[in-house]
Amino acid sequence: MAAPLIMPFRDVNALTNANRDLPVTYINDNDSLAALCARWRQQKAIALDTEFIRERTFYPILGLIQAADKEGIYLIDPLADLDFSPFSAVLTDESITKVFHACGEDLDVFAYFCGVLPTPIFDTQVAAAYCGMDTQMGYQRLVLALYDINLDKHETRSNWLQRPLSDAQLSYAVEDVRFLLDIHQVLRARLEEKERLDWVEEECQGLIKQGRNSDVALTYYLKFRNACHFSTTQQRFLQALCMWREEEARNRDRPRGFILQESCLLPIAEAMPVSEADLRAIQGLGKREMARYGEMILSLVEQVRAESPAAQFKMIPAPLRKESKPLLDGLKKASSNKAKTLDLKPELLLRRKTLEGLLQKLLKSKTNDWQDELRGWRAAILLPVLSAEISRQAALVERLQSYSRSSVRKEEE
Repeated sequence: MAAPLIMPFRDVNALTNANRDLPVTYINDNDSLAALCARWRQQKAIALDTEFIRERTFYPILGLIQAADKEGIYLIDPLADLDFSPFSAVLTDESITKVFHACGEDLDVFAYFCGVLPTPIFDTQVAAAYCGMDTQMGYQRLVLALYDINLDKHETRSNWLQRPLSDAQLSYAVEDVRFLLDIHQVLRARLEEKERLDWVEEECQGLIKQGRNSDVALTYYLKFRNACHFSTTQQRFLQALCMWREEEARNRDRPRGFILQESCLLPIAEAMPVSEADLRAIQGLGKREMARYGEMILSLVEQVRAESPAAQFKMIPAPLRKESKPLLDGLKKASSNKAKTLDLKPELLLRRKTLEGLLQKLLKSKTNDWQDELRGWRAAILLPVLSAEISRQAALVERLQSYSRSSVRKEEE
C-alpha cells in the first residue's frame, strides 16, 4: 500500500475549518487506487487537478493527477502501470461533485487519458466570477484574495514526466488542490446567498457539453472572421484545409501548428493554388510544408471544386453593417445596465459574440429566431430587456432587415 509522504507545507490556519494537517499519499499501486476510489464513491465532493505536458504533441501527456478529499491529499502517478477503471467510474459518478479551477484543459486531459469527461463539475474560477470577483481569476490570485496566502507557481512549466519528482514539484502539486474543497464551500455559500448557484451549475454543465463537442474540426474555419469576404468556394476550401490539418495533427500526434502554421491557412485558402508555382507564391508557406503537404493541398483544391457544399457548411458571417451600430450599442447598453443592477460583470451576462450572433439573426428574419441565441438563466433575464430595446428601435430594425433582404437577393442573382 502507498505510504503517506512527509513534506513541509505552508501554514493553512487562515482557511475556514482548515486547522488540520492533511496527510499526503503518493498513489502508484492498484490496491491503493481501488481503495481510494471505493471510498470516494461514498463522498459528495473531491478536488482534482492535473499536471501534463503538451508542447510537441497534439494529445496531452499526463504527468500527475492531484486529488483531495476531507481526509487527505493524493498524488496519483499515471506513469505507473495502474488500472484506472475505478478512477474513471468516479469521474462519471453523478453523485460526486468534481471540483476544479479553470478546468478546460483538465477536461481534455481526462477525456483523452481516461476516455470519459468528469461530471458533474464545479469550477471555482467560474464560481468566483459569479460571486462578483474578477473574471478569469487565476488559482493563485483566488487563494490570495480569500485567505491571504501567496502560493509559489514556479513549477508550473517544470518536467512532470521525470521520476522521481522533486520536493518542489510535490509541494506545488499538493498546494494546487489543498484549498479547492474549502474554496468550493466558501463560493457555494456565497452563490446560494446571491441565488446564483444554478447559474454556475448551468455554466459548468456547458463546459462539459463543450468538451463533448465532436464538431471542432468541422467548425474550426468559422473562427477566421476576416475570411468572410472570401467566395463560397474559398470558404469551403478553408473548412476542408482546417479539417485535413486537424486529422493530420491527430494522426501524427503533433500540434496543429507543427503541420501548418495558423497564419498560413488564410493565404492558402485565398490563393486556391492549382500548381507548385502557386504554392511557392504563398507567403509564409515554407519549403518543408511544400515538400510534405504540397500535393495534398493541391488535391484538396480539386476536391472542393468538384464537390457540392456539404450540409454542415455555412458561410462565415459578414460583419454587421455600420448602420446597425446604434442598435448594437443600444442592446449592449441595455444588457450592461441590467448587469449593473445584478452587480455582475457585463461580459458574464452577455458576451459580445452572442450579441453579434443574435443581431445577425434578427436582421435576417422578421421572426423571433434571434431569441434562440439566449438559453437557460440568461434567457429569463435578458429577453425582456433586449426585446424592449428592439421595440424601441423598431424603425431602424425594419430598415436594417430590408437591407439584409436586398443583399440576399443580390447574392442569389
